[in-house]
Amino acid sequence: MDFYEDLHPMIRHIPVQHPDGNCRCNGTALEFNAHLFSQHVEQYLPPTGPVLTKRGQIAKRQPPKPKAQPYTWWKAQCSFRSLNPKGTVAELQARLRGHEKDPISKDNLELLERAKKEFKIKRDEATEIKWLHHMSAEEKMRTNPGRYLKEAFPAGDTGTGVLVIKGWHMSTIAPLAEDIGLECETVEAPMNRDHFMPIFGDIWVVVGRNKAIVAEKVRSISREAQRIKKEIRHEEEEQRREEEAVEKKKQQDLKKALAKSKDWDVTGSWKINCPYIERNWPRQPSDEEESSLHIYQERTAKGAQMFAKFNFGVTTRVFRFERQRDDTKAKIAKPDTHANKKKRKRYDSEDEDDHEDNCSEQDGIDGEYDEERERSPTPEAFYFGSITQPSAKHQTWNYRWRGEETGEGVIALYSDKRLFKMRFFGPKVEKLEGTFGGDFLEDCMFTGVKVGVGGDVDIDISEEWSERNEGAYESARVRRWH
Repeated sequence: MDFYEDLHPMIRHIPVQHPDGNCRCNGTALEFNAHLFSQHVEQYLPPTGPVLTKRGQIAKRQPPKPKAQPYTWWKAQCSFRSLNPKGTVAELQARLRGHEKDPISKDNLELLERAKKEFKIKRDEATEIKWLHHMSAEEKMRTNPGRYLKEAFPAGDTGTGVLVIKGWHMSTIAPLAEDIGLECETVEAPMNRDHFMPIFGDIWVVVGRNKAIVAEKVRSISREAQRIKKEIRHEEEEQRREEEAVEKKKQQDLKKALAKSKDWDVTGSWKINCPYIERNWPRQPSDEEESSLHIYQERTAKGAQMFAKFNFGVTTRVFRFERQRDDTKAKIAKPDTHANKKKRKRYDSEDEDDHEDNCSEQDGIDGEYDEERERSPTPEAFYFGSITQPSAKHQTWNYRWRGEETGEGVIALYSDKRLFKMRFFGPKVEKLEGTFGGDFLEDCMFTGVKVGVGGDVDIDISEEWSERNEGAYESARVRRWH
């Protein structure tokens, strides 16, 4: 409800008696048949005949057909000019020719002045009824604070009551209070316990006739505000202690788990810190998760694998670690040469699980699956032989990643073409450091501390890897723009 509606409620028009009938006033103008007076009737009159050339022939270029107006509009324009409003549209148009520029007739102007006075009387009556019977104290204060104060403290009344005005500035209230001999002071509003925010604004204004009584009310509100603040601080302190106790127990449990775990077991959850990402894409208060990494190890018929899922805030999804160069019991992947492409394609289709064989239709572009697989790193490099986990000799591991940015979920196509490194510090492996980068990221460093040990494998790494290909990228792009 805005100020104008508070002041002028529910009155939009009043009926006006007129010989032509169906007339009303909106407070500033007359309306016939709900139409206002137009000074440009000639724009809507049809031409009396075609435009001729100097030779008397019909010109090729004729003026555009005027915008059509309803029958009631033509009647209204006649009534405004005190012309007969009866007849067909053609008759009304003929009657208006020669009177297009005529102003509102004198009789109608006199009628308008009488109607405006009647409109104001009825509007004021409706406003008064609303003020007396249908407005809350807050609405009255917003609509007419001067009148509200005068009615709350009528002249001659010696009462000792006070009024607490919420959500108003002292600069607004003080002059109004002084005009009728009232005292006023400000006080900090108590906090809302549910939201830790002030109630109805930061400052309240206390108004009354007696300065001492006003001051006492201010002290009472201030004491309440301080009491609530103290309780909130106590609750916050209790919550902080509880959170510290929970965190302490987490750390104790982690130390026990690390003590029981095998040396160089890197599986589990890691809390990640990447200054470059945090500086360029700072976390928002609404962000629930911190940057994280969860490493898994899995044994398959083709060999052991080590992989991870990650969320670095600006980008997310999976890492796949490549075997060590001296893993002699594993088949070493060949570099991506032209002569090796066909062989790689065969390895890709054989090594990834059977889920891949039916993906071309799901990827959205039939026939592109093999091209997508050609650009993938050789899958055999992701399967290990005798060296299945980090050790003092093998602290540093290469990995590739596939994923998407976390905003619109755009797949980071070709991110797996580059190798990055991760180094583990053991033997209990509580810390790691690594490199990371991408098309929209500079190469950067990150560090991690272990916050959880082990855990079941809860992702299908082959599926996660294969779903982030050219077909999926194109399908997502089409969906975003259609």
